[in-house]
Parts: sequence; C-alpha cells; structure tokens
Amino acid sequence: VKEINILYTIKKFNYVVNYYYDDVLDNSLTINKTDIPYGTSVDSKEYYLKENQIREGYTLDTVKSDNNTYTITNNEVVINIYYKKNNYGYSVNYFFNSEYGFTTNDTAVYGDKITAQSNWLSNEELSNKNKTDYFLDPNKNVENNKEITIGTDEDENVLDIYYINTNFNNTTET
Repeated sequence: VKEINILYTIKKFNYVVNYYYDDVLDNSLTINKTDIPYGTSVDSKEYYLKENQIREGYTLDTVKSDNNTYTITNNEVVINIYYKKNNYGYSVNYFFNSEYGFTTNDTAVYGDKITAQSNWLSNEELSNKNKTDYFLDPNKNVENNKEITIGTDEDENVLDIYYINTNFNNTTET
C-alpha cells in the first residue's frame, strides 16, 4: 500500500476599498487588502467610517455607497463608499422697531452661503404680517446685509433682519 500525500494551498486574493467625498476619490483613505483567502466573506458596511473619522459637515451617502457582502473568489472586488455634504438648519430672526417679531427656519447644505438679502421680506410678505408701514432699518445695514456660511453648529447659523416703521406721528406744538 502506497501512501499519497496531497498538499494544496488556498489561493489568496486582493480587494480595494475606495472612499469618495463629493464624488471625488480621496486616495489617502484607499485601503488595499491583500492575501485574502479564497471564500472569505467581506461586508462592505464594515468599512463605513466612524462618525469621528468623517470630515466635518459630511454624512454617509447611503444611496451611492456599497452595502453588499462579497465572497472573495478573485481580485475584482472593489468597495466604494461615498460621503456627501450634510444639511443643517439655519434661522432668520425678524425684528420690527428693534423688537423681536418672528423667526423662520430652513435647511441648507454644509458650506452654502446664505445672505440676509435673500431673506428680506417682500412688500406682500410685510403686508401679510400687517407690517405695510415697515422698511429695512438703515441703521442696521451690517446685519441686514450679512452673509453666513452654513456650518455644523445650527446655533451659529443665524441671520437677524431689522425693519423700522415709516409711519411717523408728526405733532406740532402750538
């Protein structure tokens, strides 16, 4: 009886994980995994960055990002993970004769520029608020023309707009 010894080695393969911000590949984050045994299971979600690793103002793009589990059988697996700018809230406070009137809230994309001018009330809007005799306060030009850049701290994403009453009571002493 002859004894036959058979030796075999499991083939090993490679795969790549790419990270994108605003659809642009960030080469500094690319991971090249090598010497992965045939049949190894790889869950792409395990490569999602932790919150403290993601650039400020960004969030995982769940629509574009790979969320598959792969079985490594060749060198063709490429996992692509995408991050996009997140939306953050901002507030516009309206003042009439330096007294608080009301606030509007909206959202914008991280890094967007929002101007006070783009939030000025139209004559119709003023009329709807029973403020037909009001116009922008000329003493508050800096505030009324301010521009903010949307950041992650929504408490800092604030514009104040000032109006003043044009209905002056002229009284003459005799």
